[in-house]
Amino acid sequence: MVINHDLCAVKQFKISYTMRKFIWAIGLLISGLSFGQIKSFIAKEVGGKILSQEGLTFKRHSPASTFKIVIALMGYDTGILIDEYHPEWPYKEAYQARLDVWKRFYNPVAWMKNNCVWYSQLIMQKLGMEKLRSYISHFGYGNQDLSGDPGQNNGLTKSWLDNSLEISVEEQVFFIERLLDGKLLVSKRAIEYIHKLLYIGVLPKGWKLFGKNGVGNLLDEKGDKTAALGWFVGWIQKDEKRLAFAYYVEGERGVFVVNAQHTREGAKIRLVELIQQRSIHETK
Repeated sequence: MVINHDLCAVKQFKISYTMRKFIWAIGLLISGLSFGQIKSFIAKEVGGKILSQEGLTFKRHSPASTFKIVIALMGYDTGILIDEYHPEWPYKEAYQARLDVWKRFYNPVAWMKNNCVWYSQLIMQKLGMEKLRSYISHFGYGNQDLSGDPGQNNGLTKSWLDNSLEISVEEQVFFIERLLDGKLLVSKRAIEYIHKLLYIGVLPKGWKLFGKNGVGNLLDEKGDKTAALGWFVGWIQKDEKRLAFAYYVEGERGVFVVNAQHTREGAKIRLVELIQQRSIHETK
């Protein structure tokens, strides 16, 4: 359980975020970008400089299934999750899964691959709100709003699903960077399993790709869907070099074409470009 909160870096980041959010709001008002397709991206050397920055990186959005990175960290740190394949929990009709692929036994590997919502919700309920708030505060994760739907007391099961919890592209990168830099007070075991669950494959020049996608929706005041949103968040590494990244895309209003492949490929295009640039630079 998190005890010491290492809040200095988090507070400094929040001050920067507030100031830049104000600048973003003015720019958005002028440009009118809220009515078109939005793409945002940051890639940053861990402990170093930003190598690429694109779009409205300070605007917050629902983390959707990228929040599974956080859930997994907390789950392994507390012992709720055991290894890649345990615990294995059965599906129950009470979970009311909307996808057929979720209606079966699930373990951590399958959960991360198929974005099974009820498995996430079971982990969160076993964790409890007190521990959850402690972790999220220490992680400095987004707006830290775990309230869920007003008056519904469902933060443990709904807050990250097009709901109260929101995070920006920059904050996603800040979180990943702290994770990789050993600044999160979680066990080494939790970090090791995060690497195992998020590993995807090898990019050009031998760079290994780790990441998690997430897909959700923007909602209006009535709770109706107005646009699709998608994330791909993670890092690439080669030897001792590591780059944290976050990619966000928002479909045009009324057009729901954002999916996991879309977000992953959009991020990979940008990452491969960076790899090629770095390769040229390093050979000079």
